[in-house]
Amino acid sequence: FIDQEIDNLREGLEAGYSSPKAAVRRVIDQLDGLLALPAAESPFASPAQRDEDEGFSAAFVELVANGINPALQRYRDFLADSYLPQAREELAVTANPHGRECYDAALRSYTTLDRTGEEVLELGMATVTANMERVEQLGQEAYGISEFTAIIQHIKDDESDKFTSSEELLAFAREA
Repeated sequence: FIDQEIDNLREGLEAGYSSPKAAVRRVIDQLDGLLALPAAESPFASPAQRDEDEGFSAAFVELVANGINPALQRYRDFLADSYLPQAREELAVTANPHGRECYDAALRSYTTLDRTGEEVLELGMATVTANMERVEQLGQEAYGISEFTAIIQHIKDDESDKFTSSEELLAFAREA
């Protein structure tokens, strides 16, 4: 799997596609953290940690030490030595070739909506505006305050809007 991922990333770089350097650095840091652990303490050794069969546990830890960790080390080295120098500075996927199309395709895959990013942004902004207007209306009715941030601050500061104990919270939740 790791070797296939490395091949895919190489092919992407050749075509001009990459992840942002900031994201690649985070993955390298995560891999460094995983590789610093003794094989028996690796999250990949979880089955061995949970099993009572000593033979199974020993074999599984050996698999982590001699199979998984070397693959992770290859991946980490590839990312640090080959990929990172070619990764893009920009965070947005639109910095890649056909970036707008990539963004819209990703949006469709996550939302199943046939909308552009701009349409989703417009809808989101309209929703936020409508919600803020409703908060301002409710704030005026409840507190005599019509400015959004003042309403939010009032809510945060108002002790009557807080539970006084965990028992009170639990009773409220049960009643609801």
